[in-house]
Amino acid sequence: MSGTVHHTGFATDTLLVALSGQYAVSVPPPAIGTYLAHFMAAPAVDQSWNGTGSYSYDRHQMSRCKVTNTAK
Repeated sequence: MSGTVHHTGFATDTLLVALSGQYAVSVPPPAIGTYLAHFMAAPAVDQSWNGTGSYSYDRHQMSRCKVTNTAK
């Protein structure tokens, strides 16, 4: 996985994040094997890492997703 974080520098500094990577997917029986699927995420978050974003994995796309910091 790799990515970047950019600060907008506006009145309320928003972090624009871009992540991409791959993950292994196992093929269900009766087939045998695995393949690499692609993952990409693009959230826009505040300084507490809360906000909204979109992501895609394999051939699926999700948008307007809530991003919540769960770190304690």
